[in-house]
Amino acid sequence: MVKIYKHLITCLLAAAALQAGRGHAASLILHHTSFDGGLYWTCPIVKLQISEDFQIQISIYHETKYNSFENSIYSQWKIAGLETYIARDGVDKLIWCSPAGDKVSFKIKPSSNQRSVDSEGCRMSILSEDARVVTDREGRSWSYQRGELVRVSLDDGSDVYFKSKNGLIKEIKKDGRIILQAKEIGATLLLLVDGHQKASITYDTSGELIDSVTFEKFKRPSLRFTYEAGNVVGISECNKAIYKFVWRETALLDSFLTLLKNPKYLYSDGYYKYNHEYILGVARLSARDKLGRQEVKIFNLQTRTITDKNLKS
Repeated sequence: MVKIYKHLITCLLAAAALQAGRGHAASLILHHTSFDGGLYWTCPIVKLQISEDFQIQISIYHETKYNSFENSIYSQWKIAGLETYIARDGVDKLIWCSPAGDKVSFKIKPSSNQRSVDSEGCRMSILSEDARVVTDREGRSWSYQRGELVRVSLDDGSDVYFKSKNGLIKEIKKDGRIILQAKEIGATLLLLVDGHQKASITYDTSGELIDSVTFEKFKRPSLRFTYEAGNVVGISECNKAIYKFVWRETALLDSFLTLLKNPKYLYSDGYYKYNHEYILGVARLSARDKLGRQEVKIFNLQTRTITDKNLKS
């Protein structure tokens, strides 16, 4: 039963991860961790006001992944706001991920001439094998060619045009104006808004781990990340440590009596120490600061209800 609940947590956190660009809306997350013991951390980069009613928040987002071949954990970075695609999930599902933070699964019938399918208040129109349009809950129409975003039609009648590659936006244009450019120069991704550089994201030699982020604004300090065996252990601002992540081995008993699913879990971020419990379908995640103040999330996995509590020292 605990194994089933761990799978449920994984699915819920996968959905929650896509809300990262919306300011950590996921209530499963307490500060920088969740019931699975991973590290969830978001850094806003820039907000794009595309129209009066449509904006895209670009953020870098960290989550902890499991390497089953080496029985280890590693860091994975995503850029919320740039990631968007339509991709197959098995033979009977299509997954839509929008730069606005939506992720919707559409169940299709591969052997039929299905022209549209509805899911979670959205509709996918299948124009051809390569061309699909998703109408979201706000009435915006997102057009994709071969899984890559090319245009979104807004409810005010205007169109926004995109250049995308491998599921990442490279350019956004509206009314002939280039709003955003994402340029790759070697191991660095430059983000330009209206032709002005807002941030540069530099990766390590693997091209997977973010080494540093530099911002255009002088008052906003640059960030640098340190890793051990591919797993982040620290974040610094202008060479001053702001987070020190301490990871602990998951004890054999904990693998059965908690929802921790990886060989290591986040024990401390330098500000809070985390503790996990699980009894009869109810998981408890607590965070205690240096003054002894405690915050608790209680997750009833049978009813899927979450309760937040603040406890005195």
